[in-house]
Amino acid sequence: MYFRQLLKIQLNTMKTIYLLFFTFLLVAMNATAQINDNFEGYSLGDMADQNPTVWGVWSGNLTNTSESIEVSNAFASSGTQSGRIGPGEGPQDVMLLLGNKTMGVHRLSFNMYIPAGKTAYFNIQGETSSTGGAGDGGQGVFNSSNLIFNNTSGTTGSAGTGGSYPNLTDNPEFSWEYPENTWFPVSILFEPEAGLWTMSVNNVALAPQELREDNIIGAIDFYALNTNNEFYLDDVLYEEEEVSNVDNPVLTNVLAYPNPVSDELTIETSEQVDEIILYDILGNLLLKNIPNDAFPVMDFSKFNPGLYFVRVKIGNQTTTFQVTK
Repeated sequence: MYFRQLLKIQLNTMKTIYLLFFTFLLVAMNATAQINDNFEGYSLGDMADQNPTVWGVWSGNLTNTSESIEVSNAFASSGTQSGRIGPGEGPQDVMLLLGNKTMGVHRLSFNMYIPAGKTAYFNIQGETSSTGGAGDGGQGVFNSSNLIFNNTSGTTGSAGTGGSYPNLTDNPEFSWEYPENTWFPVSILFEPEAGLWTMSVNNVALAPQELREDNIIGAIDFYALNTNNEFYLDDVLYEEEEVSNVDNPVLTNVLAYPNPVSDELTIETSEQVDEIILYDILGNLLLKNIPNDAFPVMDFSKFNPGLYFVRVKIGNQTTTFQVTK
């Protein structure tokens, strides 16, 4: 029996989807950088208060330099310097300050280097003080679970594999792969109004996740997790993205079911559908169909499990929504 999901797509939701996939939806997009840091120009050693509007610490006390990110010249993806989070447990507990954003769409990207066999850790924080002090009475506002590369505390952790762990010893909620001994990109798209964040690791996008505690983008907490912990960050870019020239009105009442889909996805509208386009998570065009039907059916049987985007057009109105297989 089909499970019907009413997709009440409002303009703001459409804007975020356009932002994710502007290259193939032909949407004009502007980006304003709020952070652009390649660690050049800093003195080597503890960051301390060299850039307090960007790099804070968990305690909020920038004089406690043992918590700071270390400016290192051991590895760099550009220039000669990067930021290092070394062995723990603690005391390094670095807060990359993202400005307590509650509106708009924001993208954080950085390059990451993890030596062979080593562990890396971070989590997404909600409301945070201006110097990085953790919210919620110092306990932190954890808007994600523990995001760990090579979780040596977990039975399923291994070098080259990362995962999202509610507790360090749990099985991961979802996982990803990454290369060792080389720089690779990490990107996180934040949509606080929708309560969502979407991460990609080494150019492979993961499924969108919900913000867990508050719809505020406060900081990334890079923590020295254990004695095996060692990783490097470089080329940190944080941008607010804006969409302009969205040329078509948005369809508001479309049924798509079942979602998640197995073999067939039914699109149900009150009018004849003029066009359906299917894209994968990387924006590759998989299918373009002109059904001339108010109840078109899409064949998903040949597609691999993953996240897909379906664009429906009726006249000059369009809507785009996510489908999971």
